[in-house]
Amino acid sequence: MSNLRKHIRSDKWKWALTLVAMILIIGAVVALFVNVDKLTTTKTLSSLDYGLGKINETGIVVDADTSIVSKDIYTVDGIVVEISGDANITYRLAFYNEDEEYISTTEALNENFDVETIPENATLFRVEITPNQVEEEDVTMSVFDIPTYANQLTVTFNK
Repeated sequence: MSNLRKHIRSDKWKWALTLVAMILIIGAVVALFVNVDKLTTTKTLSSLDYGLGKINETGIVVDADTSIVSKDIYTVDGIVVEISGDANITYRLAFYNEDEEYISTTEALNENFDVETIPENATLFRVEITPNQVEEEDVTMSVFDIPTYANQLTVTFNK
């Protein structure tokens, strides 16, 4: 009986050490992922970065169900905007200065963005994506349509 108790006690220590080792390994992996994420220097907008709305003539986002707009304002540093070849959208970029004061908005574009057209004092931007009209009618959108249209435009910039 005493051999059995020693064996059980020794198994408990083995399991405890194994559990501690697994916790340390998981912690190291999480720390590695956090550090790798900090090394990433660019961001590409995903469909989660957009919401329903449009940019009005003063650069303010207003409610609308005919277009989607980026939820935040981002830096123009390193901006690259590419539209997919089979896209059925147009997009506009609104530019702001460092104090988030509105400067201007591009015309509706259906080709890759030319960074040479960024206003001189612009440091921030916001994106608006509008589906092409169907039979001369604006397309009414819901939140479920956001990925369909957001994925037709790739917007990348430096963090």
